[in-house]
Amino acid sequence: MAAVVAVAAALSACQATTLQAVPQNQAPSRIPAPPTAPAPDPDRPPSGPTRDATPPPPLGGGCSGSTEPVLASSRIEPALGHRHLVLGVTNCTEQPLVLDGAPSLVVRDGTGGLLDPTATSDPFSPPTPYTLAPDASAYLQLHWLAAATPSSPDAGHELVVIAPTQPPVTLTLRDQLDLDDASTIEVHDWAPTVAEAVQQ
Repeated sequence: MAAVVAVAAALSACQATTLQAVPQNQAPSRIPAPPTAPAPDPDRPPSGPTRDATPPPPLGGGCSGSTEPVLASSRIEPALGHRHLVLGVTNCTEQPLVLDGAPSLVVRDGTGGLLDPTATSDPFSPPTPYTLAPDASAYLQLHWLAAATPSSPDAGHELVVIAPTQPPVTLTLRDQLDLDDASTIEVHDWAPTVAEAVQQ
């Protein structure tokens, strides 16, 4: 419980900080991409850690003049071998916005090659459809265990997130992710605040 409180405090504190850089006894199931979401191109040029990138919007940044949904990210928070990342969606349109369950995730290594970690719904708080009123936000936590060789070129250095919205919204996070092919990413449910998202 102390570790959860510490992570919640750290993530809440970083809402105004720009990112520096991206049922029991059952086998995990992959979370499908939204039917109309554009598939990331595996053949695009490699994306190394030194490639210029626009940092994702920080959590709590609001619409900042946008009239489209905004997908934002916390920084990756370490906690005793665990990694936590909170995603936020703000509805900057004039109509209700439906978050149709889980986001789609794509992980690449340090040379731009695709990795194949398993994405699974958290068994206690799986992602469910969530409707956002105009100007409202919702937050979702990703959780995984740190990989054994996080600094290896074969480990994850880029995370592409496709929000389950219509139209889809994409965010790219470039950082040392501590992810590899053997990793399992737990996806939690949407919540109205960062604190509620990390307490699930």
